[in-house]
Amino acid sequence: MDTIIDGKIDLFSELSAEQFGRVARYASIQRFQSGEHLFYQNEAITSIYFLLSGRIKMYRLNSQGKEQIISVLKSGKMFPHMWFDGNHGYPANSQCMDDVCVLTYRKDDFVSMLEETPLISIKLLENLGAVIQELQTRLEEQVLNNSMQQVVSLLLRLAKESGLQQADGSVILELDLTLIDLGKMIGATRETISRAISHLKEVGVVTEVSKYTLQFHERNLSQFLGPMEK
Repeated sequence: MDTIIDGKIDLFSELSAEQFGRVARYASIQRFQSGEHLFYQNEAITSIYFLLSGRIKMYRLNSQGKEQIISVLKSGKMFPHMWFDGNHGYPANSQCMDDVCVLTYRKDDFVSMLEETPLISIKLLENLGAVIQELQTRLEEQVLNNSMQQVVSLLLRLAKESGLQQADGSVILELDLTLIDLGKMIGATRETISRAISHLKEVGVVTEVSKYTLQFHERNLSQFLGPMEK
C-alpha cells in the first residue's frame, strides 16, 4: 500500500515509518469507474476518502434539480471535509469523472487513527481552515462580482490548483472540464463562460495555446477583478 500512497497525500508527508504503518493499518484501497458515485448528499457518513488518482466531482442539486459543482478534486485531496458532525450526512454528491483510486477509512477507524497520530490532527485542522477560507471567498465572489469577474476568479483559482508556471512568469492552464461544467462551478451558463473567455482573448489577456489550453499572466488577468460595469 505504501508504494501506492507514497507522495500523494500531503497530510501524511511528515510521518515516520512507524506512524505511517499505523495510518495504513486502518485504510483500504478502492477503485471506482467513471460515472460511479461514492456517496450521495445527506446519506449517513460512513467513510472518509483520499483521492489517489483520477478526478472526483462534488456537486449539489437545488430545489429545481439544477446542478451546482462545489469542486473538482484531484489526486491527494481528502473528502468530505465536514465529516465530524454526527448530526448531518454527506454535504454533497460525489461522482467519478474518471476511473479513480481512493484510500478509504471507515469513519470510526479514521477517528482512532487521529487519536493515535496527533500530527495528522494538527495538519487536518490547518487544511480545514484553508478550505473554509476558500469557500468564504467563493461565496463573496458570487455575491459581489459580475459574470466576467466570476469567470476571471474561476480561471485564477484553477491556475493556482493545477496551472503550469512558465519561465516568463505566465501560467498554462489545461481546461480538463467542459464549458458547461465550468459554468456549473459559478452558477453561469455555457454561453456566459464562452463569451467571457472570448473577450479575454480579444483584448490579449489570454492566449489560446490549443483548443483546451489557455496561457496568461495572473497579474494581468487579475486586473479584471477591479470595478467593472455590469
